[in-house]
Amino acid sequence: MPGIMAIQDFVNKHPKKIAAIFVLPNVPKTLAANGEKFFAFLRRIPLTVLLYKVLETSVYYGLRRLLALGTPFTLAKKHNIPVKTVNDPNAEAFRKELESIACDVVFNLSPTILGAPFLKIPRMGCVNFHGGILPGWGGVGNYFWVLINNLQETGTTAHFMNETIDTGDIIGIKRFPITATDTVHSVNFKNSVICNPLMEDIAEAMERGAIPRQKQEPGAYRTFPTRADIASLRKKRELFTVKDFAKSLFA
Repeated sequence: MPGIMAIQDFVNKHPKKIAAIFVLPNVPKTLAANGEKFFAFLRRIPLTVLLYKVLETSVYYGLRRLLALGTPFTLAKKHNIPVKTVNDPNAEAFRKELESIACDVVFNLSPTILGAPFLKIPRMGCVNFHGGILPGWGGVGNYFWVLINNLQETGTTAHFMNETIDTGDIIGIKRFPITATDTVHSVNFKNSVICNPLMEDIAEAMERGAIPRQKQEPGAYRTFPTRADIASLRKKRELFTVKDFAKSLFA
């Protein structure tokens, strides 16, 4: 959901600042292309997590289209912004296409790992919007981990991308409190909402000629939670409710 919905307000407010939108796969090509590795990956992930990932991407996006609620892609079409699906952003052919655009910066909301040749293309660098407060909360599935660990707040970190995951210089962090009624889905949705003001801040900084950056201290990296982690969380909270899913759907 964050990758799909977080840019909606930005597309609507700043269409002239966007050269193109590229849709990347949720599953890295190197993993999807190797059946044995792919199924080994699936076996490690709890069924609950897999079902939620389907819900928060394909189902969520499909319902918004079905109900004519609008998506970043329908807005892009309205503003004549090119939208293209890219299976492998690290392929030489796509890198040449990106070079031809001569963009200043790439905003990344995809889990795909972008290689060094890609990262060198934008004039001012590539910026990742990470759903967690860095450096302490790197990795994936933080909307689970912050609840499993009973955190009082979380947020989204905008940081420059380098060749290691979630370790680049920090540009800015937007935080929000975690309430007693928050679920995995509501935390995930709140992270998607606060991506937009981060994008606004970076766009304004670019217009001033420089994006702020602060080096990260060594942090922690997490993978998806295990079945035991999910079982522990379900004793304390619901993973999502119809109410919070509907709230995000109609936002």
